Amino acid sequence: MKQLLGFSRKARAERAWIDVVETVKESVDLVRSVIPQTILIKQIYPPPARSLTLFGDRTQIQQVLINLASNAMHAMRGSGGELTIEVRDLGADCKIIVRDTGPGVPTEIQSHIFEPFFTTKPVGEGTGMGLSVVQGIVNSHLGRIDLNPNVSKGSEFTITLPLSAPPAELGVKASEDHSSMDDVSLEGGDETILVIDDEVDLTSVIADTLEIFGYSVLRAHNAHEGVAHLQQSGRKIDLILTDDSMPGMTGLEFARNLKNGDYGTFSVPVILMTGFDRHEPDLSIETGAIREFLRKPLDAVALNEAIRSTLDRAPV
Repeated sequence: MKQLLGFSRKARAERAWIDVVETVKESVDLVRSVIPQTILIKQIYPPPARSLTLFGDRTQIQQVLINLASNAMHAMRGSGGELTIEVRDLGADCKIIVRDTGPGVPTEIQSHIFEPFFTTKPVGEGTGMGLSVVQGIVNSHLGRIDLNPNVSKGSEFTITLPLSAPPAELGVKASEDHSSMDDVSLEGGDETILVIDDEVDLTSVIADTLEIFGYSVLRAHNAHEGVAHLQQSGRKIDLILTDDSMPGMTGLEFARNLKNGDYGTFSVPVILMTGFDRHEPDLSIETGAIREFLRKPLDAVALNEAIRSTLDRAPV
């Protein structure tokens, strides 16, 4: 278990294009070395029709899987059982499912398991990484983790992560290390970006991701807060990344008002995000109001590329 504990001491995120299946298999190998013989490990992977790659920290993803497997092992150590780790290819996303045949998570604590410092284990047991940290890692990869409350026996956690193919035109391989954000293909910047989204958790995830790429980030949870940042901020705002569907004022309405000078004289490019399946706004009509259009769920690399492309263009 000491080998597994070492994963939780890593502080600096090292991002690269990683193969999801390979990363999961490596995690299982680590778990297998300490799991009791009374627990059977079952692995399910999609057909190898294509590589499932994402831009992320291999060790952090392994931290998540090892933590979930450790929790399952702890739940089944008295009676034994089966630990299943499954990877599903969803096209734009992938799912990693960790399920066990233990006693399951009691209904009365299911709503608390992702809270900081919450644990049901005695002091000194486990990896020392709570599910709140696990959730934080998944969120930092623009993903989500859920506990399935409807399983008949045991517990089942589902991790959904956006897939990202490395840019073939740059000759980047999935296994190539890109821990340095100075790499040309991953160039971020030091500009200031205003992120507007009424989903508080998603705003934090996007902001944290942009900060990894080196940007300074201001956060707002509706268009009116965004206007306040524009008018009150002592810093120059170089770009606005706004959700479209927000109560009170949509992102598109905000962008039009900004272009029309309703909030003052600001020449700030706007990237519009949406989670709804709707037709992309006619960017030729919205020229100057909207510079890019992104559909959720967001991919970290594609997000940075859209931002970099917008900032590197001629001024609005």
